[in-house]
Amino acid sequence: IHGFHTFSHYGGEDRVAVRQANWNADKSAMEARLGGLTITWTPNNGPLVTAPTTYPGARPDVLENILVHPIPTGRNSQVTTYPGHDAEDITWQDVILTFPADSGVPPLYLVFAKPAVEVLEVDTYGAFTGRPRNGLHVDHMPSQGAIRRYLEFHLAELTPEEVDKYLSKVASIAIPAKVHQKFSQTYGGRNTRQKQQLDAANLRSAVNNNFDAIKPYLLEEGFTETQLGDARALMHTINEQQGWY
Repeated sequence: IHGFHTFSHYGGEDRVAVRQANWNADKSAMEARLGGLTITWTPNNGPLVTAPTTYPGARPDVLENILVHPIPTGRNSQVTTYPGHDAEDITWQDVILTFPADSGVPPLYLVFAKPAVEVLEVDTYGAFTGRPRNGLHVDHMPSQGAIRRYLEFHLAELTPEEVDKYLSKVASIAIPAKVHQKFSQTYGGRNTRQKQQLDAANLRSAVNNNFDAIKPYLLEEGFTETQLGDARALMHTINEQQGWY
């Protein structure tokens, strides 16, 4: 992550997405949530730094590659090499962050990199947002259609935006695109409304059935029983943590 504070009246808002950082509950730090990424600013009450340095008081084994960059005086900050610019496995994005008025922190132009998705990687669907997939598909389990039917029954008052937030919190797995397209129970037209309703009635069973459908072909791709068992278990753990079952 590399960021520069800017005192410009315009700051590039017309060209770059703008997001708001907010104080946490006890006002000990400010947080900005960027999709699946959360960035935290903790006020530094120690001496001012004049060169990039590790955060004062931080454990070096935790934040050894996160540096504090002082705001230069009398000139604009510049960066000539962006994270991931020359790497095939990383993509970079930029955003302008604004801070609460009482923080005294000026807007921040932030460039951050996201690593490419790895095969058999398991996480919430939202955690894959904005990352290069390089021939992989992210398979939502249970399917988005099944989750929509589930929400219609249990939380019918949700707005479309709230539904989208719930959809981003469902376990998903990265698999080869050809396996997803050819063998997934819920790819494209195979995910009929009847199938969605059946899966919505028992989300845990839906995950197992969806996973069983692609497992033989993942074994053919060279993945082991242990790898697939671990992936399935992690999907259940994530869905349990998110309260789906």
